[in-house]
Amino acid sequence: MARLSESVTLQMATFFQRQKRVVLEKWKSKKIREKVNKGVSVSVNDIFDTPTWDSQLLADAKTFLMATIIDGGNEVGLLVGKQIEQDEELVAAAVLAGLRYIPEVNRTTRKLLEEKITQGIMEGKSVDAIAKEIDSVFAGAIRNRARITATNIVAFGVNEGQIISAVKQGWRYKVWLSQQDEKVRATHTHADGQARPIEQPFLVGGYMMMHPGAQTASIKETVNCRCTMLFTNEPTEAGLLEFGIDQQQLAAARENSVIARLFPTGQISDLAIGAV
Repeated sequence: MARLSESVTLQMATFFQRQKRVVLEKWKSKKIREKVNKGVSVSVNDIFDTPTWDSQLLADAKTFLMATIIDGGNEVGLLVGKQIEQDEELVAAAVLAGLRYIPEVNRTTRKLLEEKITQGIMEGKSVDAIAKEIDSVFAGAIRNRARITATNIVAFGVNEGQIISAVKQGWRYKVWLSQQDEKVRATHTHADGQARPIEQPFLVGGYMMMHPGAQTASIKETVNCRCTMLFTNEPTEAGLLEFGIDQQQLAAARENSVIARLFPTGQISDLAIGAV
């Protein structure tokens, strides 16, 4: 997941760099300068073409969403030698589900730009002074939002892939597994051990979530989430220890989130652990 996050972070940072170049060129144009100097209203739409940016971002996101879904599914699939392929119907559906929320990235950028432009004009700032404020929006996007966006995309994609793989392999139930350390949200600590039929959502922090990182929840429940899932055919209400995992094994699962490291070949019976 770290490798995927780094790759998507770089792609998102490159996207924000591209936006920055285009937006600043438009803002410093003769047309905008004349409007500002004459006191004519300037809109963020004059410099930020949301439909165009949505189209570009969706094209970029489709590629790395597909990669994360395949990687996540094959992490689980390696256990029994069943891999998932790009042309599978469930994979295509997962990509479409992830793409549904991608335009929110541009909505946030547009909102931040609008705030800077409106405030700058109200304060009587020059075009060049406001340009510095616009630059700061993209500096923050490149420094912070690229990483946060990438983390959310990868968490969503990897977990979607794991669900797809688990369905193909015949697992009927999933169990939410948090890291259970001081950084875990209280809602995710509470969700730890929650078992659901694989086609039904978890209830986490008041949100219905098919898996950790599901975008049906507020960002407060998904950003930087490190939770993972167990897959089983014999769930019980008493908790994780009844899945036949002792405390030492469970601690290793939380730390590594990689089933191959936790259970050597031949020791896996009716349990699989996803990697997030």
